[in-house]
Amino acid sequence: MDKCNLKVTIMIPTFEQEEYILKCVYSALAQTYKNLEVIVSDDSHSDNTKNILSGISDPRFKYFKNNVNLGRVRNYRQLLYELSSGDYVINLDGDDYFIDDKFIENSISLVNSYENVVIVSAGYVSNYENGLQKYFKLTNNINFLDGKQQLLEWGNHPLPHLTTIYSRKHAMGIGFYSMEIQSSDWESLLRLCSEGNVLLLPNYVAVWRKHEGNESIKINIELLRRNNALIDSVLKHWSKILTVKEQVIWRQSMKDVLCRNSYYTIIEHGRISDLKLLVIVYGLGCFFRLIFSFKAFALLSIRIFFGKKLFSYIKNLYLLKKTGY
Repeated sequence: MDKCNLKVTIMIPTFEQEEYILKCVYSALAQTYKNLEVIVSDDSHSDNTKNILSGISDPRFKYFKNNVNLGRVRNYRQLLYELSSGDYVINLDGDDYFIDDKFIENSISLVNSYENVVIVSAGYVSNYENGLQKYFKLTNNINFLDGKQQLLEWGNHPLPHLTTIYSRKHAMGIGFYSMEIQSSDWESLLRLCSEGNVLLLPNYVAVWRKHEGNESIKINIELLRRNNALIDSVLKHWSKILTVKEQVIWRQSMKDVLCRNSYYTIIEHGRISDLKLLVIVYGLGCFFRLIFSFKAFALLSIRIFFGKKLFSYIKNLYLLKKTGY
């Protein structure tokens, strides 16, 4: 890999997004970085995406139509493993678009300036159908983190899928997009953090359109349960690096992050029945956390009466049980 001339692939998965796709592709082709390819993988059944994009003659652009419907995550995988050839890649869904033409150029310049960077990420703007806009910034200045620090601080600056450039080689090496869950991107990026360093940028570089067609707004008890499985997957991947205490703290922190993320999704789209469901699920979580607090109090009593050595042994057993090991 020639670090001075890294190739970047902008991967655009799309499904029934004919009204948005052209702006998405044009924003990708407007990037000033020279060694670039833009690839659309069309998972649509019957919309007009193919005809809309047929007039694009830019040599950096490639279009692929899936013969059978792959679904969201399998389409991601096809783009990453089979269609892309970049050293670094970024996933831009077909209804989103870039607003910073120099995003790729600036990111690769920083990759060349820092050691072992596997992820570069930036802020974004959420656009809603009612005209509302919300701005999400990751950092106030360029922030260079080792992967473990990014993992442990995920709740403070979770990496947005549409503004995160990552090393394709390292991503394939850890089995990126292996879980068919709503937050397959987070699960993959959290594991990828173990492969190197992370750069956070202060810019707003893309727009995430929020509308009823978004896969990410679907909420039900089964989706919540399956999505929480990412916690075990990530901890298994990091088990030889994190201490038992770090695993326990991160597990609870990530549960809170996922719950908060679902809460904001529900509030944004006004689905009261889903909110009731989330309140029930989160309420049960708080109840069981209270039970664990009583356990912690009991362990403290043991420490007082039976000494530090016995307490340390029991505490380790408790932490191991709580983390599933």
